[in-house]
Amino acid sequence: MENGAVLVSAALPSNPFVAFRGSIPAGMAAEGDAHGVAEFTSRLLLSGTRRLSAAKLADRLEGIGATLEFHNGEELLSFSGRCTRETMRETIRTLVECLSSPTFPAREIDRVRGELLSDLRIESDDTHARAMRELSRLVFPKDHPYGRDPKGSEDRIRRIRRPDLVAFHEAHVGRPLEVLVEGAGDGLAEGTSDNYIKVRFPGGPDLVDRVVTVRGLRADAEGMEAGPMEGAA
Repeated sequence: MENGAVLVSAALPSNPFVAFRGSIPAGMAAEGDAHGVAEFTSRLLLSGTRRLSAAKLADRLEGIGATLEFHNGEELLSFSGRCTRETMRETIRTLVECLSSPTFPAREIDRVRGELLSDLRIESDDTHARAMRELSRLVFPKDHPYGRDPKGSEDRIRRIRRPDLVAFHEAHVGRPLEVLVEGAGDGLAEGTSDNYIKVRFPGGPDLVDRVVTVRGLRADAEGMEAGPMEGAA
């Protein structure tokens, strides 16, 4: 595709449903020494966006008969979903919104923190899980992503805060867009990003011929709607 993504599709005309899956290089290998942040982030991508709370997001997907899931792995953050042909455009828009503009609400962070700590306690009583984790630790070098528990240690889970999640997301999932502004009018600036996506965002004529850094919000048939970077004036 023009934006660098690789799309592989297989048509089955007799099936009214569409199933899709994909991945982003934002798994454990991208964490560095911030152990556990990739797993934490992946569990929060359906917990609310700038436009939709977690409840409204769930209602939207249920209302159109669609599903979305995110999973963290050693190398990749993977996503998958299922919908009808009629609701595919809306489902993909929702997927893009979840990936590009999650808000990481405090209540949801506390919920996921509790889930992760509970998972650690359950696994500590599972001899098979403990044996496999220890085997991985012995086989791979120290701190290698393949040898670590993706959830991190109990101490690490307790110390992860919202700024850690935002920093990881901005660096590896919702990468900022560098946009060359080509025109402006009616309060909107328009241009082309560094990966050849048509982007529009609030702005005036003073931005024309300038390169502006923005955050993608949602996709539609005309390109990408964007907004200012978090913390920007």
